[in-house]
Parts: sequence; structure tokens; C-alpha cells
Amino acid sequence: MPYTHFRMIGYEVPTVTLRPTNYNDRLSGWDPGTETPKVARIPVPDDLPDDARKRLRRLASVVNAAWLRHSLLLSDNPSTLKIFIVPEFYFRPDKAAIASNSYPDNVANRIFQTLNSMFSHADFKDWLFVCGTVIWDSANDTFAKTKLYFNTGVVVEGGKTNSIRLVEKKINSSIDGVPPTFFAPGADAKVKLIFDEWSAKRLRVFDLAGISFGLEVCLDHGLKVLKTTLAQWQANEGATKSIKLHLLSAGGKPLETDAVAAKKGGYILRNDGHVLWGPNTELKQVPTSGTTLVDTANEYVWNVDSSLQLPVPTGYVSITQRVVFYPALPIPT
Repeated sequence: MPYTHFRMIGYEVPTVTLRPTNYNDRLSGWDPGTETPKVARIPVPDDLPDDARKRLRRLASVVNAAWLRHSLLLSDNPSTLKIFIVPEFYFRPDKAAIASNSYPDNVANRIFQTLNSMFSHADFKDWLFVCGTVIWDSANDTFAKTKLYFNTGVVVEGGKTNSIRLVEKKINSSIDGVPPTFFAPGADAKVKLIFDEWSAKRLRVFDLAGISFGLEVCLDHGLKVLKTTLAQWQANEGATKSIKLHLLSAGGKPLETDAVAAKKGGYILRNDGHVLWGPNTELKQVPTSGTTLVDTANEYVWNVDSSLQLPVPTGYVSITQRVVFYPALPIPT
């Protein structure tokens, strides 16, 4: 059914941390923590590698608990789309577990396959999941001449299977923690050629039940990648394009007003996993006149149970891990 309202639900979980005595000592491959119990309606396969399975099961547990609290305390009708958003680097292996700090491509593919089906239960048919990013590499690609790294944003429609959307981060930052000369899509001439194609760029923009969305990953926001994509729409599609909701999954990228791509009256939904560059989640509206974004206060906050808290790496700092529910708001016209 067409949606009349949307509600942002942000999972504030740390994905980038620093030593308080040395801000140059960054860590963005967080310990996956203790494995949480299975959730029957959000299945995660048993045969996944430990790191990936633990992160997926933790996400399932948090989503399950958030759904229950939403149903009991907020109880939107089916015309309200719930948008559950996770920060960049959520799917990034602990350095202590995997030396490259990235998943090999065969493991990444299993993560994508699981995300593509795990939210298919009918309870989630009015939910959209922005699942942060997956850091992975081409270690097992026999055709790759050099090892390439990818930082892939993931969007999944709830209540169905085969609804996954993958959006590649265009440019890496120092926080990404991989050598710039080996980071795809810019490192390999043939790979770069593919990702420079309009067919790849346009994946940042999509429509769902009458709502137009755009997705950016961290540093791409500072480079105005989404605004540039929309500016190129007329030349490539034969018609102009605007978006109502701008999604930003980040790991150390504050919101920049002049980079917001949502139309007037639209919104930007940001979730950032950096422990110091708060706020971690925010929802702001583009004004119909003027340039000052209008802040939206949250409606309800759940500090996640101790069993769901990620451990803090020794000598580093963290944040209070919680799920933040913003009010249901009308879909911009």
C-alpha cells in the first residue's frame, strides 16, 4: 500500500573508535561480541563464519527487540514505513580475527545472501532496512590482478526476499583503513570503468511505494556524490529526478547542509558509528525557504540490553549503545 508517513529508527552502535590519548590511533574493525540467541523469524544460517554470524545474529536480536518495543509503545499503522538504519562499518571483521580487516569475497557474498532473506517475515513488510556497509576484498577472485577492497552499502525491503540493493562507496577515507591505491572502484582501470557507468551510479537512487530515496556512504556525502548523481539524471534518463528521503550511513562524517540532496520539505536520515563525532543519529528536514535544516527530536530511546552491548576494546572509548525512535512524519509531497 502507499505510505503516507515514515518513521526513522536508528541503531546507535559503535563502529569507529579512538584512543583518548592518541586520536590518530583509530579502530574500525570492532569486536563482534558474544553470540546472541537465534531469532526464529529473522533466520541467520549456522554455517556462516563466526564473525559474520555473530554480527548478523546481533542485528537480528536488536531488530527483533526494536520491533517489539515499536509494536507495544508506538504502534504505527501500515501506512507508516519504518526505516531502520545502521552505521557504516557494521559488517567489518575484528583485526584480531582477520588480518586484512575485511571479509574475503566468498564471506561477503554469504552476508549479502543472508541479509537478502533474513527480514522476509510478514511482520517486517512495512520496514526498510539500511544495513550499514560491508567491508570486503577480492582475495578469492582469480581474475583480479591485485587485491581490491570494497565498502558496500546495503538496503533491504522487509517482508520479501530478493529485494536487496547494493551501493558502492565511491571514495575511501583514512578511517576505511585500506591503502588508497588498492581500494575499488578506483584502483583497477577495468573496475573503475564499470563503476563509472551510469548504470552503477544510478543505483544510489531508488523508489519504494511512491517514496524516492537516495543513499550515500560517509565521505561520499562530503563529495556531494548523491547531489551530483541527481544533477546528471536529466542527461542520462531524459527527465529530472528528486528524492524525498536522503539516507546517510557513516563512520565519521558530520552532516553538511550544502550536500543534502533531499528536495525542499524532504529529510536527511543520518546514522554515524564514530564514537566522538556525534550526534550518532539525526533526522533533519530541508526547509521550504531558507537554508537552515530543521532538527527533529527523537520520540523514544531504548538503551539496548547488556547482552546486546558490544565490548569496548581495551584503551579505547565507546558510546552508549541504543536504538533511537524518531516520530512518525508525513511523507513529503
